[in-house]
Amino acid sequence: MDSPLARSLLGCRLDDEMGIRLGKNGRLILLLKSVTKSKDKFLQPT
Repeated sequence: MDSPLARSLLGCRLDDEMGIRLGKNGRLILLLKSVTKSKDKFLQPT
């Protein structure tokens, strides 16, 4: 199960932990997470 959606759902939790640990790189991870979220919005019509 390596689907992008499943990975992004798991990724959110992992990114939170990594962001806390990495500190400086946390901003990069938050940026990637926001990009992933906006991509999901386009994929899932509301």
